[in-house]
Amino acid sequence: ELLFLMSEENIRLQLQQPWMKFGTDASSQDPTTAQGMTHPRAYPVIGTMQYAKTLPLADREVVLTFDDGPLPKYSNQILDILAAHCAKATFFLVGRQADAHPEGVRKVRDAGHTVATHSQNHPTGMDRLPLDRSRQEIEQGLASVTAALADGTAPAPFVRMPGLRTNDGIEEFAR
Repeated sequence: ELLFLMSEENIRLQLQQPWMKFGTDASSQDPTTAQGMTHPRAYPVIGTMQYAKTLPLADREVVLTFDDGPLPKYSNQILDILAAHCAKATFFLVGRQADAHPEGVRKVRDAGHTVATHSQNHPTGMDRLPLDRSRQEIEQGLASVTAALADGTAPAPFVRMPGLRTNDGIEEFAR
C-alpha cells in the first residue's frame, strides 16, 4: 500500500527507528502513533501547499525532507551535516538515481533516515502525463529504490510528486 504525501512537510522526525521497522502488530498499537512517531496512515495527504491538513507538530518541531537524490556529492554532505546535529530526515529518492548510486540509498537508510520515493525519472509535468505513464513512474521509482536497498525491505509507504504536480488520477492511484 502506497500512501501519497506531498509538500515541504512530511512525517514526524524519527528518533528511534525508521518506518521500515514500524511495528508489524498494528492491532495492538494506536493506529496513529507508536514509539512517539506519527504513523503515515493517519495523514495520507498533507502539506499546506496543496491541502488544508498538516501534521500535528509540537512547538518548535520541524520536519526535514530532501528530494532528488541520491547524488553522492550532495547527499553525503547532507548526511554529514545531519549527523553532526543528531537530526533525522526523510529522503525522497529518484529511481534513476537509486539505480546509478545504490550505495547512496543504503547509506541514507543505514544512517537511520527515512527512505521514500520521488518517481523514476522526475518528470516535472507529471500532472500532464497520461495516467498510465504516471503510474509507471511511481511503480518504477518504488521498484528501483527497493532494489537499491538490497535487503528485502521497502521504502516508506509514501511518495512525493516531482514539482508537487499532481492530479486526481495520480492521487487516486497513489492512495
